Formats: sequence, structure tokens, C-alpha cells
Amino acid sequence: MSLGYVAARLPKDLLQEVDKVATNWKMDRSTALRQIIDVGIHEIKRRKAIELYREGKITLGRAAEIAEVPLWVMAEILRRENVPFNLDVEAVIEAVDRFS
Repeated sequence: MSLGYVAARLPKDLLQEVDKVATNWKMDRSTALRQIIDVGIHEIKRRKAIELYREGKITLGRAAEIAEVPLWVMAEILRRENVPFNLDVEAVIEAVDRFS
């Protein structure tokens, strides 16, 4: 993996939290920041997928693509978030095609 360089100013309390993560997981600060950012990016994608699906702007399949999870995982995420399914004929055909 090719790495780039980023300099960022963080509030002291946030930096202390990063250091706690690094200490608790026995890693250096840079590794902790990379992992925290990676988890954050995945969470942002998941939240955006939920939001767009809830608003009826995308299908279940597209939500799964945005969140970068399998279709069945996205369905479970939506269930846990109490988001009603907006299944239409197109979405059902799309889901069947994915599993065929």
C-alpha cells in the first residue's frame, strides 16, 4: 500500500482519545489514526446509504454498493435501523440477478 502524507491539527481532547486507542491496542499513533479514519470512512458511507435508501432515492442494491457491504448485510443494517424496506419490482429483479 502506497502511503501519502497528511498534516492535520486536532483538538487536544481528540488527540488524547487517539493516543488512548493507540495505547490500548498497542499501536503507534499513525497506525491508530489510519484505522480510525478507515472506520470513519466506512461509517460515513453506511450512514449515507441508509439516508438515501430511507428517502427512497436509491435501491437496496445501490445502498449495499455505497456502504460496500453484501446485499444481505445492508438489509440487516436497515432492519436494525428500523428503516422500512422500499422493495419494488426493479429492486427484486436486481437482487435475484445478484444471487443467480
